Amino acid sequence: MTVFVYRHLERRGITPGRDVDIVSCDNEKELLSLMHPSPASIELNRVMIARLAVERLLWRMKNGVSSPSVVTTVSPTLMREEDSAHCQ
Repeated sequence: MTVFVYRHLERRGITPGRDVDIVSCDNEKELLSLMHPSPASIELNRVMIARLAVERLLWRMKNGVSSPSVVTTVSPTLMREEDSAHCQ
C-alpha cells in the first residue's frame, strides 16, 4: 500500500520525507527500496511468530489438545532507513 500512497502524494505535490512522514508495515526491503526516500517500516517479526507457533504446536502434540490456551506476544520493531542499512 505504501507504494500507492507515495504515488498519490506525488500527484498532489506532497513530498514524503519533507512534507509528511510515512511509516510502512512489514519491512519489505525490496518494495521500500523503490521509494525515495525509503519510509520507516514496522517489522512484524514474522519469523519469531512462526517459530513460537511451531513450538506451541509441538508442545500440544506431545501434551495433548486439552492443554490450556496460551497467549503469546511478539512486539513489532520500528525500522528506519538507517537501521536497515546496518542490517545488510
